[in-house]
Amino acid sequence: MNKPFKDQVAVVTGGSCGIGQSTAVAFAQRGARVVIGDVADCAVTLARIKEVGGEAIAVECDVARMDHVERLMRMGNSGEVAEAVMWLCSDSASFVPGHCMAVDDAYLAR
Repeated sequence: MNKPFKDQVAVVTGGSCGIGQSTAVAFAQRGARVVIGDVADCAVTLARIKEVGGEAIAVECDVARMDHVERLMRMGNSGEVAEAVMWLCSDSASFVPGHCMAVDDAYLAR
């Protein structure tokens, strides 16, 4: 299988179920390490990712709260965060498009 996201990190919000869960699993199948941000329990998604041979962690994150989003984005080192694939599967994340977020070491995540 083609692994276009090998050695990259995918940040998926709303990954506990539905489209967010499917997106997280799809990134894992394509080689990405996945960070799932959600307010709900992500155990099922983590199990599905493990089943397909992927790596993932879950972080409690309410995307309507900027402090939660900033905490989510600081889970990796600054280079990983700046290069992360961000997929926001939540209506609550409507404030995020176009927002610049400062990341350690002067990197910016857009």
